[in-house]
Amino acid sequence: MSVFTEELGVELEAGMVRKGTRSPVNVLDLIDDGITTGRPFEALQYELGAWMAEFSTPVCRTVRDVENSFSRLEDLVPKGSELVFETCPFGLNVPLTAKPRYALVCEALAREHKSGALNPRYIAPWCSTQFHFGVGDVSLPEALLLLNFLNNIAPYARLQVVQKYGVMGAEGHLAIWTEPPSSKKERVPAPRWFGSFDELHRFVANIPKLVTKNADGVWVIAEGIQSRIGDPEAEGTIWWHARLRGLLKTVEWRVFPSLTPVQAADLAGHMFTLIGAFGEYVAAHPGAWHTKEEAAGLYQHLARSSYPFSFLVPPEPLSDGAWWAMTYDHVLETAL
Repeated sequence: MSVFTEELGVELEAGMVRKGTRSPVNVLDLIDDGITTGRPFEALQYELGAWMAEFSTPVCRTVRDVENSFSRLEDLVPKGSELVFETCPFGLNVPLTAKPRYALVCEALAREHKSGALNPRYIAPWCSTQFHFGVGDVSLPEALLLLNFLNNIAPYARLQVVQKYGVMGAEGHLAIWTEPPSSKKERVPAPRWFGSFDELHRFVANIPKLVTKNADGVWVIAEGIQSRIGDPEAEGTIWWHARLRGLLKTVEWRVFPSLTPVQAADLAGHMFTLIGAFGEYVAAHPGAWHTKEEAAGLYQHLARSSYPFSFLVPPEPLSDGAWWAMTYDHVLETAL
């Protein structure tokens, strides 16, 4: 029996402009702390970049659930505005949203790295599409395998999605986390494969938590506090391509460019079938999967052309060299 719930959450990021123009609007001025439909998780909220917004779906069990949620998005967009689903819609000079938390993150990162204060400004101009895969318990070996697998195939899958949907202007998207360096290297993506949850726990514990709320509910710098799985404040500033979200009981895959609702719903369909086939294979082939080489059979199985999602999965685990080459937007043929 699969430990995966086959439930999915989707987050769409986009630029917000005045209707019929390319003139950006300050999202915080229009939606303050967010607009919700009343359904759990389903809301339109501000993002790190002042001109960016994020729409999140509720827990979805079918593609139709995703499509229905996206159909409600239009009703949440403030009158006179519209969303632009582009990965870098306004160029690289985008101001940060004027929230105290973001200013504190800049200050905390400045303590962590000599260029840390610039880190959020590298991230702010970019929009992405993220998927949350439901797992029963993030500490289970199967959840760790999913984390490792998604992280390993992430640059490959992202380039395939860029090609499949004809996405333009996404060059350089993944490089923002590492070039130029601006935070502790453990905080940013790399071709890691964790052999056990204990190994992952120890690794995460070496990443300083950046900000937290004090007893009065006010955001402050997290002095001397380390990150841990299950702490959403800490998890949110671990910028891996795939990361565990303990309280949500999900593995979040956050590598894709900004997609339109139609494109994202189509890709969600592939995600549902991918996680279903993944769960079936893992249930039938129990193992420890301490290394990516031990998981080679999983890749061969999921890359079979009979699966509609197979375009997302390379036939074998990515080498570190291929992983980095694809991260910096080399073409698939060169990177493989």
